[in-house]
Amino acid sequence: MSDELLKVIKFVGRTYVVLIIGALLSSILLATFFGREPSGGTSVSSPLYLSPALPIPGTPGILLVRPGEVMTAVYTVTNTTSNVSVSRRITLHGRGPRACELDWNAPPKEFGSLEYVVLRPGESMRFEGIQRFTVAGLYFVETNRQTMDGRWGAFGRRINRQYFIVGDESTIRSVDTSCVAERTIVIGIQVLLTPTP
Repeated sequence: MSDELLKVIKFVGRTYVVLIIGALLSSILLATFFGREPSGGTSVSSPLYLSPALPIPGTPGILLVRPGEVMTAVYTVTNTTSNVSVSRRITLHGRGPRACELDWNAPPKEFGSLEYVVLRPGESMRFEGIQRFTVAGLYFVETNRQTMDGRWGAFGRRINRQYFIVGDESTIRSVDTSCVAERTIVIGIQVLLTPTP
């Protein structure tokens, strides 16, 4: 090959790399200054799975977790848009005990977070976090993301919230779960009661 042809190939290659980096940076800047992607964002593309957790007969939508067990939470997020999706944080927020009474004002129990997540169109990312619950009572966990401007919220229009009781059979009878049915109807909780694949 001639030297001129090699120069042209190198120039085209550098130009292509610069264009890709420029497109990625422009999406990040749009998300930073406007707090959202240009036409949408990410969505939770799999059910929220909590393990170990058992369904409680007669109390749909609530799981049972034994005190002191390490709970693993897993869900998948997919960018369903035609633009790059940028999130400052993707996490699973937990709150409790006394989740009915206090809701988001209950003490936090976080499952960790993934920071500065960039998803190209159609790309997915799996979140996996752990937490140990030792105090008996009613808790909830909810999938959340933080936009580049610092706002927290659900993924798209779907809120993935799961309630569970930490304790044993006697705790089930003594915990206030009156809000669960009401909030299940309002926000559309989807419960996964089968083992993870």
